[in-house]
Amino acid sequence: MEDANQPALSGLEGLSADELRQLGYRVIDMIVDHRSNLRDKPVHRQRSRKSLDATLPQALPRQGTHPDAVLDLVASDVLTSIAHTDHPRFFGYIPSPGNYVSVLADSLVSGFNIFAGHWIAGSSAGAVEATTLKWLAEIMGFPASAGGVFLSGGSMANLSAIHAARSSVIEPGAGHDSRLTLYATGQAHSSISKACQILGFSVDQQRSIPVLPDQTMDCDALEIAIAEDVTAGRRPLLVAATAGTTNTGAVDSLRRIRQICDRHQAWMHVDGAYGAAGRVCPELHNTLDGIELADSLTLDPHKWWFQPFEIGCLLLRDGSLLRNAFTVQAEYLRESHAAANTGPGDPSRTLEGEINFYEYGPQLTRSFRALKLWMFMLTQGVDHIGEMILQGVKAAEKAEQLIKASPSFSIVTPANLGIVTFAPSNPALRGKSSIHRAVKALLADGHALIMTTELQDQTVFRFCPIHPDTTLNDMRSSLDRLAHYLDRQESSDDA
Repeated sequence: MEDANQPALSGLEGLSADELRQLGYRVIDMIVDHRSNLRDKPVHRQRSRKSLDATLPQALPRQGTHPDAVLDLVASDVLTSIAHTDHPRFFGYIPSPGNYVSVLADSLVSGFNIFAGHWIAGSSAGAVEATTLKWLAEIMGFPASAGGVFLSGGSMANLSAIHAARSSVIEPGAGHDSRLTLYATGQAHSSISKACQILGFSVDQQRSIPVLPDQTMDCDALEIAIAEDVTAGRRPLLVAATAGTTNTGAVDSLRRIRQICDRHQAWMHVDGAYGAAGRVCPELHNTLDGIELADSLTLDPHKWWFQPFEIGCLLLRDGSLLRNAFTVQAEYLRESHAAANTGPGDPSRTLEGEINFYEYGPQLTRSFRALKLWMFMLTQGVDHIGEMILQGVKAAEKAEQLIKASPSFSIVTPANLGIVTFAPSNPALRGKSSIHRAVKALLADGHALIMTTELQDQTVFRFCPIHPDTTLNDMRSSLDRLAHYLDRQESSDDA
């Protein structure tokens, strides 16, 4: 018989409440120490698989190890071999600065093991998710009929949008229509073409539209391509525009694309995974003009909304189309299905009432991703979030000035929505191998992370300084080190 005076034990871990609490305190201390000392850490640390296998356990663990010992291993060999995407000098890809409140939210979600798939198991989770989606829809200028869902990231949001578009034009159960055609530029995110591949669209069903010198979609070429396809008996399904390309931050001519889509009854999807966050800034409304006209919009809060991985979002201006695309009945979900959307109200307002979010996306079992964004928006306020986003825009503009002032570099594309690209000024160092060697040396250095991309058959450096804690000195010192590794190659060649 158990002693009632003894602390309760956790059935899985075999630890008392006090021991669990102490373990949690240690994890929080590790996180706070990481955030407090982040600027002093190398941005990037990488080890080979062979090296990692030599220090991480390889044999199947038949017997358990005390969590403190496992945490020791995590601290020494796991957390020391990663790139810190939340570092103020992480300038590659799209940085994810994160924030502490959202970290705590994720801890609560995991600690309470919250299921956010349907109303019966997670009514408060559904209400919070719906409210947060309504906030985002309001920011983006979407109508009251808008609906949406939180997903793992922009890739799943883009895939879900294309599926919803296709479901809106084919008969239920009819299968795939090989005449359906999609349009995007080479600057569109790779997840668009991956989604087409997953959904069974052939290469012949995907049209690559040229870009203008500013890297935005050539709308005249789009119009011509669609007209040719209509004449050939194809069915224009979807135009994938971009609001903030990964390469250069370019924003397509969204209002013009809307007009073209209307003329040809095509779905207008906007991948705003990165740049759409700028809608919270009044100063960027003109840049993002027309985003409110999209049929569907991808957002990625784990980018410029400062959220930890993973949280993506898909919004549709007609939320019922999302539900129509993903609702599948099952006998074990009868009670769940009956519990949602049972009250009075306008059925077109899909973010009202009781909601089963499994009916709006590909997942049945899904985590409560919305809590961290909801808590972040409540604690920070949208106006302050907008100020932090605008700070990233201005940081890229300052970086552009530093690059222009440097004898080592020249601008390729100017600062746009927090991204600037540049190349070596010396023609002899503009080759792919020279640029990659400089990036590799900077990675090994650990001071900063700057990556490359390809623009018009040219390898260039890409710089994205959107972390709110990034300083002018961070950018200057990082560019100086990159210049040093380039110049060192030139000196070596001369020798």
